[in-house]
Amino acid sequence: MLMASAAKDHLALDRAILLWSETNEKPNNRAYAAICDALSAIRHNDTEAVSVAITEISKRKSYAYITGINLVIQATHTSDAAAFAAGMKKMLSSFRRYMFGEEFDGLIDPFAIGIYELAKAYAPSAVEEFDTTRRLPWDAEYHQWLSGVEDVQDLYELPELPNLIEEAMTNTNPVSVQQHHAPIAVDYRFLSLSCRALFARRAARFSFFLSSRWRRSSWR
Repeated sequence: MLMASAAKDHLALDRAILLWSETNEKPNNRAYAAICDALSAIRHNDTEAVSVAITEISKRKSYAYITGINLVIQATHTSDAAAFAAGMKKMLSSFRRYMFGEEFDGLIDPFAIGIYELAKAYAPSAVEEFDTTRRLPWDAEYHQWLSGVEDVQDLYELPELPNLIEEAMTNTNPVSVQQHHAPIAVDYRFLSLSCRALFARRAARFSFFLSSRWRRSSWR
């Protein structure tokens, strides 16, 4: 859900939420499941369901990153700009540890972008105090670009992409989901398209940050 939101792919987001609501295969970790419930409720502007999900997440002891997500969800629910900024800061400061110190995967936090976009649509005043120009793992450049996009589906121009990227983005086999009808089975395809579009765009910039010069930077 957050990856689709980070790509501003509304079709993928809504289909991911539909898949979540109709599948019986939920994560064993109840905090993760409650987060998905909360994100779905935020998308549908269901304040009561958001409140229930927040209570469920708060019952579970989890990683600092998950605690940060819960703080962001709570602040979104109450339109508390200061608390939202604090929750985002906690998310971003603990992201690399949450990714087990991975240098590549921990470089940029796409989930922070995704939850920011969801919050902005649900409660615009909640995001007012968050500094969108901050350094990594928040991607300020990508956020600036995304602010001019209404729906990434409108920007898909696959024939104009290099052949290698086009093949990688379009070769997405539908996922077979037992006990679900065909439209549900193709949900992952749309989600995959949005995520691949997001990260294909970032690939060239990532190479700079992975250079030996960056490895010696203070961000590490």
